[in-house]
Amino acid sequence: MAPGTRIGAAHPVRIGGLPFSPPGQPDIPGIEGQSDRQDPSKAEENEQGKEKSGRGEPPGSSGSAVEAKLVNDTVAWAKALAQRHGRNAQWAAKAVSESATLTAEEAVAQGVVDLLAADLDELLEKLDGRQVTIGQGSAAAERTLRTQDAVVREVSMWWGERVLAILSQPNVAFLLLIFGFYGILFELHSPGWGVSGTLGLICLLLSFFGLAVLPVDYLGLALILTALGLFVAEAFVTSFGALTVAGLVCLVLGGLMLVDSPAGFSRVSLAAVLPVAAATAVIVVFLMAGVVRVHLRRARTG
Repeated sequence: MAPGTRIGAAHPVRIGGLPFSPPGQPDIPGIEGQSDRQDPSKAEENEQGKEKSGRGEPPGSSGSAVEAKLVNDTVAWAKALAQRHGRNAQWAAKAVSESATLTAEEAVAQGVVDLLAADLDELLEKLDGRQVTIGQGSAAAERTLRTQDAVVREVSMWWGERVLAILSQPNVAFLLLIFGFYGILFELHSPGWGVSGTLGLICLLLSFFGLAVLPVDYLGLALILTALGLFVAEAFVTSFGALTVAGLVCLVLGGLMLVDSPAGFSRVSLAAVLPVAAATAVIVVFLMAGVVRVHLRRARTG
């Protein structure tokens, strides 16, 4: 481990970020499958249910059984992994069942990790001469690490991987989706097929790649498509700007909701959504002003 880091808090967590309650601690109120111990009236009902059922949990409380099964299985897995590598198995179990944590120095002192290293050079120096076991069972073999004069080679992404990494960023995928739609829309208003339609199609395809590797919220995507549909309908329906306002609201909300990001993932930023919404509003107002000027112009024939 590196100095200043920490390890632990491995208790199973529900999707959505709320953990199961560790044994001996009150459940989190409002979580499905957990008993509401904060409400005295419900606690009394649960106690009566326990007496009637003769078990340690209320009748029909399958959530607590599932949680206990998940925690116990994770504890066993952590202990087995620690024992295999000669680490502190008891603390590994506490890290899961009680969300125990340790600093880097405490982890070394309690046998949770092997050593501390501030950088790669120090790590290679401390690893030199260590005995490690490769393989399992009859195929296991002891090896001695020789890292004192090891040559470090950094393998970086090639340009294609860097391009794909950029395309999978939420802001880029959102902008490509909007630009692709506008490119095709402008092309449909002109005869034939030209540059705007080709670029729009390319942007759409690239945005589909980015969205395919991101945790997309389909409600956000539906709001964006609804917004684009409202902008198109504004050209054919007399709404005095109501459709444009509704489309802008859907566009902003849909952009912010487009990526359903758990911990570790980024979302579409407000700095990317607001300029797109503002530019869209300017374009729609400009087009509407042109339509109004045409309607107010006096007929010169007839």
